Amino acid sequence: MTPRVLIGCRPVPDDYFGPVPGCDETAAKTNELGGKILLAPLAIEKVGRMAILADPQGAVFAVIGPEGQ
Repeated sequence: MTPRVLIGCRPVPDDYFGPVPGCDETAAKTNELGGKILLAPLAIEKVGRMAILADPQGAVFAVIGPEGQ
């Protein structure tokens, strides 16, 4: 497993990406429940929208949702 490195974020291994129906909504809910948004939702052309988040205990994970949100 090779971690992906993003500037300003800890490495996120490929298997930490989870599909969600709405990336923006998931990021907002994570923040509301005490987690952190490490990389705000952004569009990735021809792929969808993604964000890197952390739960209240600091576990980092990433979500990816469909385009057009």
